[in-house]
Amino acid sequence: MSKTTSSSEFERNNVYVSIKRTLIPVLVGSILAALTALGLDVDPEALLTVLTGIYSSAYYLLARYLEAKNPTIGKILLGSDTTPLYLEGPNSAD
Repeated sequence: MSKTTSSSEFERNNVYVSIKRTLIPVLVGSILAALTALGLDVDPEALLTVLTGIYSSAYYLLARYLEAKNPTIGKILLGSDTTPLYLEGPNSAD
């Protein structure tokens, strides 16, 4: 007996996966930025803002590159080895 998934359940799962795959790199970038700010004589808030974006982007790009080589890496680095699948909904542009 196969398990059927409703459209709304499928959509919720995709949203959850996409959020998780975005938030984990941001979290890692924030941690790296905070560690970098230690011991520097600059405005920590400004530095954190800039470095968080840089580190998060670099982390995500590296994670996606490594995931393309070995899909299991995605689960470790991005929190899921499932790439979100976005279906066209009633409000999507043609």
